[in-house]
Amino acid sequence: MKSISRFIVPGLARKIAILLALPFVIIPMISSSSPLQGHRLVWAQEQKSGEDLDLLYSFLQGHYSLLVRLPDSNKTYAGKVVLQKKGESLEVIRRINGKEIRGTGKIETATADRVKVLRVRFVDSGKNYEATYLIHSDLDNYARLTGYLYLKKARTTKPGLEALFMDR
Repeated sequence: MKSISRFIVPGLARKIAILLALPFVIIPMISSSSPLQGHRLVWAQEQKSGEDLDLLYSFLQGHYSLLVRLPDSNKTYAGKVVLQKKGESLEVIRRINGKEIRGTGKIETATADRVKVLRVRFVDSGKNYEATYLIHSDLDNYARLTGYLYLKKARTTKPGLEALFMDR
């Protein structure tokens, strides 16, 4: 028994030392290495400057497939969305059943934790809509957005749902 424990303890101590070094040595080395810069990665950290917001806007730009359930309804439809950076916001172009709807999107914060979300506002058939999307990435590090859709000036009892998947 003594000979086995002599080998197990040093191996366990080595693993613990590696785990303790992760936040202080290994992760900072990875995040500052040049091969990862410019890659489509979004780090889960507090945004510190306008450059970080520019990076997030760049991450979100692109062509998406859209799946929607309307507010206060069970009606669903599909379409396409294009997000293009314009100044300090995104131009949002929604194409559904041959109809084009333009709106704007901005990175804002929600909840007491100040989580970054994409808030999109647009007008369709005389109704003001607002969508609030959580920002995710898929397994290939492309943006994926999911969120609620509301009528802006009306009471919504059942919010609409939207999911946007990057077209590649």
